[in-house]
Amino acid sequence: MKKITLLISVTLLFITSCNSQNKKSENFLPVKMNNGLYGYINHKGDSILKPQYELAKKYSENLACVRMKRKFGYINEQGDIVIKPIFRKAGDFKDGFAKVTTNEGKHTYVKKDGQLLNQYFDMCYPFKDGMGRIEKYGSGYGSTYGFVNKNGEIAIEPKYENVGDFYNGLALVKINSNFGYINKLGEIAIEPKYYSATKFKEGLAAVRDTESKTKFINTKGEVILEIDSYYIGYNFSDGLAMFNQKGKKGHGFINKKGEIVIKPDDRFEAIDNFNEGVARFFTKTETGLINTKGEIVFKVKKNIALGEVSEGMILFQVKDDNLSSNNYGYMNLKGEIVIKPQFQEAERFVNGVARVVLKNSITSRYIDKSGKFIYIPGREKHKFKGRMH
Repeated sequence: MKKITLLISVTLLFITSCNSQNKKSENFLPVKMNNGLYGYINHKGDSILKPQYELAKKYSENLACVRMKRKFGYINEQGDIVIKPIFRKAGDFKDGFAKVTTNEGKHTYVKKDGQLLNQYFDMCYPFKDGMGRIEKYGSGYGSTYGFVNKNGEIAIEPKYENVGDFYNGLALVKINSNFGYINKLGEIAIEPKYYSATKFKEGLAAVRDTESKTKFINTKGEVILEIDSYYIGYNFSDGLAMFNQKGKKGHGFINKKGEIVIKPDDRFEAIDNFNEGVARFFTKTETGLINTKGEIVFKVKKNIALGEVSEGMILFQVKDDNLSSNNYGYMNLKGEIVIKPQFQEAERFVNGVARVVLKNSITSRYIDKSGKFIYIPGREKHKFKGRMH
């Protein structure tokens, strides 16, 4: 019993350590410092990696892409170069692979140990669900698409007119102008018999055949629900999907039982999908948010453009008569201004912080959700780690 207890304790310690490491690198923020080079700070504003990179990106899977001498490579959390800067372009790591472009302009993937896959592609895209989407240029008009697996093997030949990323082992494909789904072996999992279809989300995909109804199917191809709709705007998000009914104006939402939760409302010219329990709506003169009951949470005049909801905050932009776009701030989900518009550039919140650029400035800063700057150029707290290269 003592051995079992010890094993469990060690396993939990290992898992906790791994989670701690992942969390640590997520909180590393790239910033351009006083010497014109990029380094990294943490969420407290401490400068933790020396400013020595021409360009630096956020960490992904514990590695960060940086540019040195006009070439991209990767560093670890200590600032050690783990993949030499030899690439013309380089992306984030996903599923243990990053898309890179060589000096010769060839596209492939690099592993975390720096090894390249043993073949190149006309174009390739980030891995998802263990598969990387590849593109083969046609001799005439159009390309064909397939997939590569983690072994670097072409698991599915690039023969499809179009493909989507894998989700729960299935990918949307277009064959002879019809849509269906394949598995990771390239086998047809759901017959290509639909003239329109979406990728899977929240376990369901919206499809249409020759009938007037839109159907939602599961990953087995079984019809879960049908709805008399000539348009499905999005897949399910927050358990709701938007629809329009034939002959009626306005947008409504159904749940996964096919029940109409929000009736089509012709007041709304357009509605976004739900995110964090709210969705943006647009009328001729106003924009705002509705909740999952269809109730208007708040509305503002159209000279205020609402952005994406992230972590309970919504980025907004105030436009003047000249349609100037460099006037950004943040609201909460009640429509209350939390951070007044003062930025010419602003991004969504991630892990409690957002990157912003003040008006008449070219330097990025980071703020927390109260609007407090956690980093101001030239006022770094010098607790540098890592080494100079």
